Amino acid sequence: MGTLNPVENRVIGTINENSKQLKALQKSRQPYQGDWFEFNISSFSYISNNVIAVDPSIPVENFFQMGDKVRINQTAYKYFYVIKVDTPLNRLTLDAGAVYTFDNTTFTTFGISRLSNPLGHPLIFDFSNNLKVYCYDGSYHDDTANFQVIYGAYSMIGCIATISYDIYSIANMRAGAFIVLFYSPFKDRPQIQNSGGNETLTAGSVTTTGFFQISTLWESFAGGPPIAAGEVGIGIEALRVNAYPFASGEWGVNFTVTVGV
Repeated sequence: MGTLNPVENRVIGTINENSKQLKALQKSRQPYQGDWFEFNISSFSYISNNVIAVDPSIPVENFFQMGDKVRINQTAYKYFYVIKVDTPLNRLTLDAGAVYTFDNTTFTTFGISRLSNPLGHPLIFDFSNNLKVYCYDGSYHDDTANFQVIYGAYSMIGCIATISYDIYSIANMRAGAFIVLFYSPFKDRPQIQNSGGNETLTAGSVTTTGFFQISTLWESFAGGPPIAAGEVGIGIEALRVNAYPFASGEWGVNFTVTVGV
């Protein structure tokens, strides 16, 4: 039997070395799991809209936290944030603004993600149907119908939600200070963490714009606006002199509030 020449030896040696490296890479390589971790759906059941009971074999405090992103398939995918981890009852409360509701229909998947931008999950949720406006001129008046929401949205990281609104007047308004009320995604007691916005006042041909800080978490009190549990109230009167009313389209405001629990 003949022996291999030096060239053949080098080729075989290279092949063997490449084979070893490939096997090492295959062992060390972690398989791609995708953006979502899917649970067995038999461990989850509907309690009420956006509230899910979790089987005791999965203690919620060990697997979930506020701000987790959730994907559920109810005919089509729906996306949410976890806004409450209820340890005593082993339940999760979800929220998706005005976009999605987890309802009492069959669901076929339940997945979570802690990636910053998992596939399919919106960067922001529409929050435009969640605002009321009161005017105070010695007593409180519900003026919500006199305003239009141009933009309302929120996003969430951990236990902090960032809420943004852009509203303007669509009817003649009375003089007075204004309080804007909206629900925090957190239905427990919310706290304003940081806030600010821009107010625009048009009087005749002159438009004035300024920046204001929001620092007040309004509480319900006798004679005051009916602030419900989980509602945040902010006072806006930075530019407008409270001595005169203003006409349709004369006043607009955009603001961002960061709330948490």
